[in-house]
Amino acid sequence: MSSLTRFGTPFFGIGAMRAGTSWLSELLGTHPDCGMPPYKELHFFDVRYGKYSGAEYYRAKANGLAQFGRSAARRIEAALDKMDTEEENATALESDTDELPPGVASKPWTDEIREQFFAEAQLEKSLARIAKVVDAFFMRDVASYVEYLRRYAAGATAFGEITPAYSLLPAAAFAEMDAAFPSARFIFIMRDPVDRLWSQVRFRNDVRRGRKLRISVDPNDDFRRALQRWDAVGRSSYQHTIEELESVVSVDRIHYLFYESMTSPETGPAEVRRIEAALGLRPIEIDQNFFSKPVHAAPPATLDAENEATAIQRFAPVYAFVEERFGRQRGWRVPGAVT
Repeated sequence: MSSLTRFGTPFFGIGAMRAGTSWLSELLGTHPDCGMPPYKELHFFDVRYGKYSGAEYYRAKANGLAQFGRSAARRIEAALDKMDTEEENATALESDTDELPPGVASKPWTDEIREQFFAEAQLEKSLARIAKVVDAFFMRDVASYVEYLRRYAAGATAFGEITPAYSLLPAAAFAEMDAAFPSARFIFIMRDPVDRLWSQVRFRNDVRRGRKLRISVDPNDDFRRALQRWDAVGRSSYQHTIEELESVVSVDRIHYLFYESMTSPETGPAEVRRIEAALGLRPIEIDQNFFSKPVHAAPPATLDAENEATAIQRFAPVYAFVEERFGRQRGWRVPGAVT
């Protein structure tokens, strides 16, 4: 597998959920020298290690396949109905008989007819979506996963994938990732832990509202409940992720980023240059507006003071660890400063 390095530098984005991974994915996905698969979150290793539901992952893919298939079928039927009508009208004008030449079962579909059919059906987008979903079903083991990423590596200076839930992985999983791509870089994004969890709660509530799973949603109530759940709090336990990762991957191949600095118009450009240097990408010009552009932003809401104080206390070890290791971060809360 080490021969894959000839395609460029492999990387894994393992930033915590709601910490700017979509922002980073858009940045790297549009970089001319970077190769990434069509899906941001492949969920291969977190499903493999029980940190994400395999049933949920494949059910979502199956639902997407069904949805795209139904859409394509409707477009095909509509295009064929229109072409049948046009053919019937043309036949009626040309002759009073519907007879075809001997040995011909139907009107020949020339290249021109096929081109007309595909244009009417507008299938390119639907078929591309179906192909992406089908392609994902072929990632059945590490070897096929590597082969999947390899398709997007040819000609790229760097290639890889970004899955936030990888931040929950144990050291054994990081070791397996490192074995699959021995020269890989690991990018870990952190965000103020209270802000990250608050954004996660608001985002998920908005998703539930969109699916009509709830009539009314109080994000502060859900935030209080989230503080009691390991799956929610664990995504902000940055020290755990770092300890697991650094126990099996050399520090010089791990690149730590902070959401607040990365997405700031003042400090963002320098952070992007760090990312490009880490992955061997040539520097490109980036619109200054990109740094303040929200990607999959959660709806606004106000975190009540009691929830904020409880959360700061809950995450006090995280704040202490990050400040000791990386220094005090701009935009981060300071335990004891809020009463």
